[in-house]
Parts: sequence; structure tokens; C-alpha cells
Amino acid sequence: MIRVLNNKRLLPFLARHMQMVPQEPELRLDTFLRLALAKADEFVPSESGSIFLDDPAIKMLQGSTLEPMQLAAVAAFGSKSGNLLGKRISVGRGIVGRVYTSGQACYSRDVRKDPHFAAEFDKMTGNQTRSVLCVPIQIRESTIGVLELINKKGRKPYTPADFDLLKIFADYISASIQNFLDAKRNAERAKRDNLTGLFNDRQLFDVMNYEVLRAWRRGLNLGLLFLDLDGFKEVNDEHGHLAGSRVLMEVAEVLRQTVRQLRAELARYGGDEYVVVLPGAGLAESVEVADRIRRAVERTIFLSQATDDVAALQISDQITTSIGVACLKENVGSAIRGANGRVRASRAVSLLIKAADAAMYRAKRAGKNQVVVAQGKTAGVAASSDITQ
Repeated sequence: MIRVLNNKRLLPFLARHMQMVPQEPELRLDTFLRLALAKADEFVPSESGSIFLDDPAIKMLQGSTLEPMQLAAVAAFGSKSGNLLGKRISVGRGIVGRVYTSGQACYSRDVRKDPHFAAEFDKMTGNQTRSVLCVPIQIRESTIGVLELINKKGRKPYTPADFDLLKIFADYISASIQNFLDAKRNAERAKRDNLTGLFNDRQLFDVMNYEVLRAWRRGLNLGLLFLDLDGFKEVNDEHGHLAGSRVLMEVAEVLRQTVRQLRAELARYGGDEYVVVLPGAGLAESVEVADRIRRAVERTIFLSQATDDVAALQISDQITTSIGVACLKENVGSAIRGANGRVRASRAVSLLIKAADAAMYRAKRAGKNQVVVAQGKTAGVAASSDITQ
């Protein structure tokens, strides 16, 4: 039986090789690792085997560089595999640690004669190791883990041919993991706005559908902030579109920093409009977050530093934001159900956006740089009332 850590526990081991923090991928890493170990056992039949990956959660400081100090067993097969899965070992210990550190494969016919063999691993797992094949798993010449096979079936030692075969197979695993990462990166890019790196509008609707259903099933609320920049057109007209694009990027960063300690999803809705989704947040919290964002944008000096294509313009007191606030319970309520009584997340999402959008336009008409909350259950466009200025 091949045992593998579940997919959510596996993803952090490869997250640092991706440009974005991973979401749940269409390609499942746990399934791939299970198949990889099964194939390794087919090529070189063995009593047990395992895949170790370096653990980014446990590191040690070496100068100014953070290096992993432990390897974690993320997949294993064999009668004692349950004792090994999830266990961590030092990169400086045993044959596995040596292969990881050196990046060189190792072939040991008799571990009793191998000075690098660490007997404590057998005590930890209950194995009785006689011979070992151990090869590095590498991505772009960087070692990220190790594939190890223990005890060739039939009680014979491994042969040089077995060693060569496993090295070839390790190259296949390395290439496959790289393909997994590339596919994950491409999938993540498809969700993102190219300029700001926030979710694009299509992904926003997917996220909101999920969060609305989650909130409804758990009896929770959900806040939605709809932001539109004030003064952005004037910056574009006066300083050009490159400066305008830089402002949009900097606003996105202000949003990230302002909500970084919250469970929040950020999206660029289009042009100079942004959306913030606040799962679990009620009206009071949503308004507080909205005003925190409003004040953060108001006090930001945009384009404070020159870039290759835009001068340091030091734009202050010109860019502000008008924000509309809507919440699931206050502005959708029972309207989440369609005429047939079924829950329709897409309908709730549409009503929330309409309500928050209408509140945002009310903030514009009231003088801009304000937070306005939509009131009442939404049948179309919501009525709104001013909250802060």
C-alpha cells in the first residue's frame, strides 16, 4: 500500500517554487506521487520506498540565506510505511541526508558497511534495512528532495543496473514535478489581472460563488466592498497612461497591506475599480475595513519613486477612493433562493455587486472619498446611506 500526505499538506513543500501562493490545483500532487512510487517499485521491485521533500516550514539561518534543515517523508510504501509518513529527518543525517546535501545519487549494497547509514531511522520506522538506492529529485539543478528504495525483493542486493534505472526514473520524476509547477503557475496566472496581480473579474465570480455558498451553509455573513478611485482620470490625463498604470499597481499593494491580516479576497474589477470580499464579516466589520482602506489610500503618496518608465511624481491628496459596502444577510437575505426555492449563489453574487456598486456611486455623488453602505434587501438597485466621510 502506498501512503501519501494529503494534497493540502503536500502543496506547501512546493509553494516556494511557484510565483503565487497556491490555490487548490486541478492537478493533484498526491496522486502523482502515489503513481511515481508505484512506478519506481515496478522498475526496481523493493520491500519499501519513500519520497522526501525539503520542508520550507522548518529552516535555519545561514548568513543571509534561509536553507531548509529538515526533510519530510511525503509519500511511502511498504509494511512499515505508516511509521514513516510525515516524519522529518535532518539533512545532515543518513544516506537520505547525504544525497540531498550533495545532490549525488547513492547506491549501497550493504548498509552495514556504509558509514553514512544511520541506524536510528530503522528504529524509528521498524524497518530492517539491508541495501539502499537513493537518488536526488531536482528542479533546474536545485535539489528539492530524495527518492529512496530499501531492500530489493528476493533478499538480493541492488545491482548497478538497478541504480542506473532508478537514476533515469528520478529524472522523470524531476521533470514531472517541474511540469506540475509550470501547469500550476499557468493556472494561477489565468486567474490574475496582468497589471496588479489581484484576481481578475472572472475569478472573482468563482471565488464569490464559493464564499456565498459557504457562508449560507454555515449561517455566516459576508461583506463586499466595491471601490472606485477618485482623481484617477486626472492623473491619467496629466501624466499619461504609464503613470496611471503605476498608480493602479500601487493601489493594489495598498489593498494587500491593509487587509493582510484578514481573511480577504482582492480583485481588480476593471479600469480603476476594485472589489474586496470579506468572508465571515458582518456590516460593522466591513465598514471598518472599508474606512481603513479609504484612509490608507488617502494618505498614500503615489509614484514616490522613479521607475524605468515613470518619473517620481510624488502624487498626494489627488488619489482617493469612494467605497460601497454590501453584506449577504443585510442586502440579499432570502433572495439567495430562486423561484424554485433552490439556493442560487450566482444570484446572490449579482445582487451583492449591484448593491455595493450602487452604494459606491452614492459615495461619488456625495462628494467622493467616502464609505457608503447599501441598505435593505436588494431587488435590483439598492438604496444607500452615507456612513463615513
